[in-house]
Amino acid sequence: MKKVIFLILLLCIISFMCFGQWSIELFGGIPLTWEEGNLLGYKALTHMSSISFGFGLVYPINDSMSFCVYDEVIFPQKFETTIGGVTTSVNRDAYDTLMGMSVLIGPVFNLYADPQKKFNVSLTSGIRWMWLIASSNITMVIGSNFGLGAGAGAQYNVSEKIYIFGRLMLYYDFFAFTSTTIGSNTISDSGLISSFGFTPNIGVGIRF
Repeated sequence: MKKVIFLILLLCIISFMCFGQWSIELFGGIPLTWEEGNLLGYKALTHMSSISFGFGLVYPINDSMSFCVYDEVIFPQKFETTIGGVTTSVNRDAYDTLMGMSVLIGPVFNLYADPQKKFNVSLTSGIRWMWLIASSNITMVIGSNFGLGAGAGAQYNVSEKIYIFGRLMLYYDFFAFTSTTIGSNTISDSGLISSFGFTPNIGVGIRF
């Protein structure tokens, strides 16, 4: 699955660079996620707070719509997990490795632009894939979530080539695959989940 997603991203990048005008965006955000699912056979509710840094590639199809690929590297800062009515809180310094990535692919609809073409409002939507790895001395958990994303953003054109923006993204993941390794034993699980999250982003874009 990771190879397929990488190939899709690579083809999108090549297409953006070879055909017409395109933009690259650099941004940062604060992802917040609430997920309900199963962990080692138990029902679990997890809240995760993170910081993230990402880039986007945007290719304009016409005046009212563009195509985008957004890729975010996620650094979780804190987990709160409730299993069987017991809540535990863990910070990132409890792990040797703790990071993830979120990819969104889909259209961007331009809802409004002022006559001077300085300011515009847009709506983003698409499919999303997110993976996360957490490891300590004897335990490693690798998870992949699949779902949908949508959001609204406002953009201000500083010049013909540079713009700044703010965007609020909402995510809903409905399927997950998890692999948990404890010592020499590995347990894999997959199935439906209910995961909701949102990420406020601010960033800068450059047109080419």
